[in-house]
Amino acid sequence: MANRIKSNTDETVDSVKRANERIDDGLAKVDTALESLNEIGDAVSEVNQGIEELADATDEQATSTEEVAAMTDQANDRARMMADEIDDLAAANREQATKVTEMAELVNTFSEEWTADTDLGR
Repeated sequence: MANRIKSNTDETVDSVKRANERIDDGLAKVDTALESLNEIGDAVSEVNQGIEELADATDEQATSTEEVAAMTDQANDRARMMADEIDDLAAANREQATKVTEMAELVNTFSEEWTADTDLGR
């Protein structure tokens, strides 16, 4: 009976040793998994930071684009105003040219009449 108790005790000790080895192996795997999760968490933090930086840069680019669009609109408005003013100047120039032509014709007519009157009076 003592041998049987000793044999059962030896088996129990072996079983406890194997259980302890499995527990130690499981704990090592848990430690490895925790390290991996920490690395994943760090990588996710880096990705989030990159996304935030990209979002900030995108916001800045959008603001710059809006400013450029506003400046382009202002330039277009000024170009339209200048085109209108140039059209007005061209119309005024044509009117002035017409008046000058009319004046030249009147002066020419007056000059011809004066010359004819002067020739008659001689």
